[in-house]
Amino acid sequence: MIDFAALLYQDHREKDETQKEDVFRSLCIACVCLAAALIAGRVIYKAYAAYCGHSSYATLGDGFLCLVIEAVFAGLYLFILKSHKRKTAVLVLMCAQLVATSVICFATNKENATVFSSEYLEAANNAGKSVTTDIKDFERIKNTDYKIDHIDYALVMGQEAISNYWHVINPDLQPNFAALGYSINWTQLLDAGGTIFSDTLLHIQYDLSYRNLPESMYSLCENVEGYNGDQIGLYKNNLELPFAIGTDTYELSAGSDLFSTQNSLFSAITGSNETLIRDVTGELDTTDLIYETNVTGGRKVLYFYGTNNTDLQETITVNGQEVYIPNSDSSENTSYPVDFGNGLICLGSFENESVSVEFNGEADLSQLHIGWLDYDLLTGAVKEIQDQNPKITTLKQKNSGVKLKLDNVTKSNVFLPISYDKGWSCKVNGKKVEIGSIDGMLSIPVEQGSDNIVLKYHPSGRTLGLIISLITLLICVAGRYLFKKGIVKQDQKTEGVLGSIAYDIYGVVYALFIALLFIVPILCYLRQILVLIQS
Repeated sequence: MIDFAALLYQDHREKDETQKEDVFRSLCIACVCLAAALIAGRVIYKAYAAYCGHSSYATLGDGFLCLVIEAVFAGLYLFILKSHKRKTAVLVLMCAQLVATSVICFATNKENATVFSSEYLEAANNAGKSVTTDIKDFERIKNTDYKIDHIDYALVMGQEAISNYWHVINPDLQPNFAALGYSINWTQLLDAGGTIFSDTLLHIQYDLSYRNLPESMYSLCENVEGYNGDQIGLYKNNLELPFAIGTDTYELSAGSDLFSTQNSLFSAITGSNETLIRDVTGELDTTDLIYETNVTGGRKVLYFYGTNNTDLQETITVNGQEVYIPNSDSSENTSYPVDFGNGLICLGSFENESVSVEFNGEADLSQLHIGWLDYDLLTGAVKEIQDQNPKITTLKQKNSGVKLKLDNVTKSNVFLPISYDKGWSCKVNGKKVEIGSIDGMLSIPVEQGSDNIVLKYHPSGRTLGLIISLITLLICVAGRYLFKKGIVKQDQKTEGVLGSIAYDIYGVVYALFIALLFIVPILCYLRQILVLIQS
């Protein structure tokens, strides 16, 4: 679009040198462009509304209509450029195309899918403006029930979180965080789910929740404004672990059992052999899928996760009350699993009381898992870590990494709640060390005593991009020098040859770009649609 506009402007200036532009003609073209845009917008709006009401929309989606629109306009462009070659017609057609495609991108039907709802965005914006609690660097925030923008809320509020909507995260992070019980959807990483232990370990110190959270686990800081007068509670986690934790574990891989993964991580961080989460799935009544028990021996937190799919959904009641599952469609959703709620679900915190859990749905016993987290054990472990952990004397966040200084280091490694990636490099006391991974987070080998740790991140492709840019710059400088010295004559023939070579190279690169960006995804999309239709 920019190239086309520049060419039109250049052509206009060349003509302006020989003749004065007809103002009336320009106004007529502008009116025709406006009319074409309005007509195209109205037609596509009507067509889109009818298409959304058709049964095929559930299978084909918006992508199919976009392909149809682009194909129609491509045909019209080819016809005009081949037979008439009129720039005015191309300009009018381009205005119509831009409006037509914009209708699909910003169609009102998107509001029906709550994931795109502007209410979420407004709630996140209001919460960010009204919150007065001081949330420090390296402290993360969590959205538990999706009463505000369930993915991008941290970006809107200007706070740190583990959620990520933009599909640019390392794909290795998906299974790591899913194994810890956090929800994922496609390539979207959500911070719903997990346990109070994994939250504390990841430095998730604050929770936004429309419903009251257990007082034994959280303290209410304030009520912040949401959407349309909603009051959302900002809660602080009562437990807090140091940002850097000494450990004797260098590598640890997550497993498929979410409770076992939490237990292994607890053992690696604390050095304890005690079980943090006791799996009681075997105590479920095999016929009615009911679990009943008396909670004794201190505070316990009950967690659930399922391996069932959306065709075998479950609803859960605890002591007669339905459990709400975070979801993009409704904060009142009670079905598990759903698109944005497929991780660990907290069923409540209990102490010295009877608990009855009932499952209702199509899943069988092998797909349901419940376990008790020993909150008193966790509290004691957190206090022990605080007392024995190396003292953090320096903790600075930089644009490309973290600078950390520790005193009284006694263990062989330091755990950091930072996502593992091959782009990280680390120096300890000036010496480069190999970074390990503990369930997808960083493990740094350290020395006894005091350690200066410097972490730097280098995105993949940056070095190659820098080399290509430098080579290009050197070619431009060399070409300028050769022309200036007369080694290469700056005549029409030389410029023509060089221009032709540059044009051919650009054409090949541009063709590859179009193929990778448009043609390949379109073919993959059509193949997926064909498979769905055949099935």
